[in-house]
Amino acid sequence: MSRAEEEDRIAEAMEQLRVSYAMRQWRVCSLICESLAEKFRSMAEGEDRR
Repeated sequence: MSRAEEEDRIAEAMEQLRVSYAMRQWRVCSLICESLAEKFRSMAEGEDRR
């Protein structure tokens, strides 16, 4: 394997790691947002009952 090919493979692996990290971050953010939305929904329903 040539040096250029090795550099390309390393760059590709780093890009895949970056994308994977970004997707994990998005998933965590999504779960937090869903949790907050559920909390606000239950609070609003509680106020509607008053």
